[in-house]
Amino acid sequence: MVSVGGRRVLTFSREDTLLLLSVHGSKHFWERLGWIADIAALANAAPRLDWTVALERAMGWGVQRMVLLGAGLAAELYNVRLPNEVAGSLARDSVARRLIKGICRRLLATGPLQLGIFSRFAFRARMRGPLVQGLPYAVRLALMPTELDRGRQAHYLEPVYALLRPLRLAGTYGWRTRAGR
Repeated sequence: MVSVGGRRVLTFSREDTLLLLSVHGSKHFWERLGWIADIAALANAAPRLDWTVALERAMGWGVQRMVLLGAGLAAELYNVRLPNEVAGSLARDSVARRLIKGICRRLLATGPLQLGIFSRFAFRARMRGPLVQGLPYAVRLALMPTELDRGRQAHYLEPVYALLRPLRLAGTYGWRTRAGR
């Protein structure tokens, strides 16, 4: 509960907030430092954050690597001190460590880098966990039409949008990672 305008209202727990922030940052390829700063602020301002509960929930939701990415990025870029349990999980997850290095390289590059469609697909597949979880997740996101894909077109064309989405993404982001936006 938090107080808003003199009233007590329900809010997410610290642990659920960590998961939500991590999923959001991962969904957007951690392109903004602000999303990482939010996780750093939560970790530093909430010493009562129960990392064990957060990791258990993350495992149940299938987003453990996303939480590790958020925690690892906060540690790398904002010097957040991670509990031994989280640091140990990161140490055992070589894919998460490689993703963190790549994200840091992109964020700290002299000019902006835009991930191409293949890099975006690979990132999404790897951020979800093992290939058996990551591949269906990446395929679903690659084919699931968004509002941008639909525009103001008729609803009965929905199957066509799924087929055209990869082409729209390639047109928007290019086939390969490149400098500039």
